[in-house]
Amino acid sequence: MPPVDTTAGDRPDTALRRVIVPLDGSELAERALGPAREVAAAAHAEIALMTVTADSRYEERLSYLKELAGRITATRPAAVVRAPDPARSIAGFADHDDALLVMSTHGRGGLRRAVLGSVAAETVGMLSRPVLLVGPRCQASEELAGRVLVCLDGSPGAESILVPASVWCHQFELQPWLVTVVTGPRSPSGTPLTEEDAAANLERIAARLRDEGLHPGHEVVCHDSAAGPLVALAMGLPAAIVALTTHRRADTDQPALGATAARMVHDAPCPVLLGQPGECAASASDQGR
Repeated sequence: MPPVDTTAGDRPDTALRRVIVPLDGSELAERALGPAREVAAAAHAEIALMTVTADSRYEERLSYLKELAGRITATRPAAVVRAPDPARSIAGFADHDDALLVMSTHGRGGLRRAVLGSVAAETVGMLSRPVLLVGPRCQASEELAGRVLVCLDGSPGAESILVPASVWCHQFELQPWLVTVVTGPRSPSGTPLTEEDAAANLERIAARLRDEGLHPGHEVVCHDSAAGPLVALAMGLPAAIVALTTHRRADTDQPALGATAARMVHDAPCPVLLGQPGECAASASDQGR
């Protein structure tokens, strides 16, 4: 797979118009509402609350969503979907060019510990666009401000997050900050990587982003593990969001949250924009057609 092209001529028009928050009645799930409101306010987008039920609690859940929508001044009617497959219903509800799915998660043990359990893992795997995950250490803020911390490891798959990250930077007037952590002779993805290689790769990407009208910063960090320095950098910048890709296991269609991504979701002080390699760029290209 060649490096992802983010040049200005190919940059898609991907205005965000709907922020979708799936809820299950728990306080944990409702932690996603703060970041969802920040993003919606910055994008002048609607907030849509939804839940999925296969039982007779339709009216109860609809009443809960309506009450909550009134408290947060959601601008779109709440939706209760009757379906036996929650993940497929959530993905179908959220998989639109102008929509962003925002979910709360523990971030422990991969996405299968998310607020909707295995439903979250399945939902992320079904979507062709990134999901904004709100971990347990995500700090509340009044507005979407700071930098977009883009985590790269020298692999083409990791670079696919550049397309949605670029869209966020343009739409919300945020500065991209590119970082690679060199942990040894090979990157976490297995790509041969030296500090010099990493610096040259980041400069190549930064040059493309400058051509696109952005003003990226970039740095290489040498450390024995990737997650710790990335969390510290997210705190110090500070970052509005962290953007990175996860990966799929070769023997399954289900997403596998790598160790670095899992740690970022759990420890980051801001939401994490998590995408699947390749699909981030593909979905953004579709949006530009």
